[in-house]
Order: sequence, then C-alpha cells, then structure tokens
Amino acid sequence: MADTDYMNADQARVLQVRLDSCTADISECGPDDENLRETVIVPDPADARRIEEEHALELRTRDANASC
Repeated sequence: MADTDYMNADQARVLQVRLDSCTADISECGPDDENLRETVIVPDPADARRIEEEHALELRTRDANASC
C-alpha cells in the first residue's frame, strides 16, 4: 500500500492527540503501579488473600476508568 493511501495529515494529527492523551493517562498511573509492586509477606493466608483482592480491585477500577 502506498503511504498516501494509508493516512492523511488530518488523520495523523487525530491519532497523535489520542496517543498523547493515552501517554498522559499512563503516566498518571505511576504511583498506583508502585503500590501494587510492593511485596508484602504476611504469615496469615487470609491476610495475604485480602491484600491480593485489594490489588485486583485497584487494577479493575483503574482499567474501568481508562480512556484508551
């Protein structure tokens, strides 16, 4: 396919704006990701499961609010 048939300048600008928006959304997630990366070792399996559930809920909430 020829380059001219793929995407014109207006389409490229719209795509760039959308990509910039997605990049901003991703950079806002940085602190959340750090919290999820922390390894917490707890001797009680019930506590470990609660922590896993909280992380899963946090990820689902973040994914549901994602615009991209």
